[in-house]
Amino acid sequence: MRGKRGYLKRLTLCVALVLSLFSSFSCKNGLIRTEFNLTGPFDTVSSVILVTEHQGEAKHYQKLIEEELWRYHKLYDIYHDYPGLVNMKTVNDRAGETVDVAPEILDLLAFGVDVYEWSGGRVNIAMGSVLKRWHEAREISSHDPDQAFLPHGQDLEKAASHIDINKLKIDHDRGTVTLADPFMSLDVGAIAKGYAVEKIAEKLEQEGLFSGVLDIGGNVRAIGKNEMTGKAWRIGIRNPDPESSMLLNKVEIEGRSVVTSGGYERLFLFQGEPYSHIVDPDTLYPAHFHDAVTIIATNSAIGDFLSTALMLMDMEEGRTLLASFSGCEALWLTDKTIHTSEGFLSYQGEAKP
Repeated sequence: MRGKRGYLKRLTLCVALVLSLFSSFSCKNGLIRTEFNLTGPFDTVSSVILVTEHQGEAKHYQKLIEEELWRYHKLYDIYHDYPGLVNMKTVNDRAGETVDVAPEILDLLAFGVDVYEWSGGRVNIAMGSVLKRWHEAREISSHDPDQAFLPHGQDLEKAASHIDINKLKIDHDRGTVTLADPFMSLDVGAIAKGYAVEKIAEKLEQEGLFSGVLDIGGNVRAIGKNEMTGKAWRIGIRNPDPESSMLLNKVEIEGRSVVTSGGYERLFLFQGEPYSHIVDPDTLYPAHFHDAVTIIATNSAIGDFLSTALMLMDMEEGRTLLASFSGCEALWLTDKTIHTSEGFLSYQGEAKP
């Protein structure tokens, strides 16, 4: 699953969830604001704010968030097995076979096929064989920088012969997935966290949560507005420059998502040059169009997808793709210069930097 490197260092997967107790409470107008952090799911740190009428409600929602984050993490994990669970790793391990999977996997993969089409093939969950080469290089570099290397071009080309998403067969009626190419593998890192965050937020809303914020490793989803103040939630956009302590921007949102992708994530160095985890399907090497892209979206899954897709396109092409998604806006950081879509400024409100 996706983690954070560079100044947002990736956290090692914890065997057991490290979950803080409720870290703070505040009361106003008969409402209780509760904040807590948790570490583990999706290999990242999550921060949550809940606004409820009773403390018991907050405890219920905390338990739900914990359980759901772990459940989706395990289902979408491509690196680890779990006793009695068929997950994404199982699907990859059994490439060439038909595998019975949970509806959550079927739906995620169907969404993955959609984003492939929407992005003109730029976001391809079937690129696992190529991304695996980069993952191996990144892991070796993180453990022993002296052994850092880049994947060989011929190895990448060979791996790229097994990234045809049309070989992914999804049967919703039978609840099965088949990787028709026995040498292909899936990597859902570009969409899995955002998809899970959206599903969890929807479940919280269905169970009655009317105000809160989920920040799952930088993938932010607001529920309603901040009922403690009666105003929109104010969300800071982190500057990817490790030498800067300033926020890149601030926005105000209600019931929307803010998602950022950047070349600083899971970064590794080779001969002094940085290489990110976002790989261009045309070159098979990390993309260098932008430093970071932030998306404001009505849906966290769409935000996750678009933030990655726009990192893989020049700005003109990105604007065209963005325009096809109603209610979505973008901020690009390119060569330390900020560019925004026309509607982005409307979300700054009182939170202008």
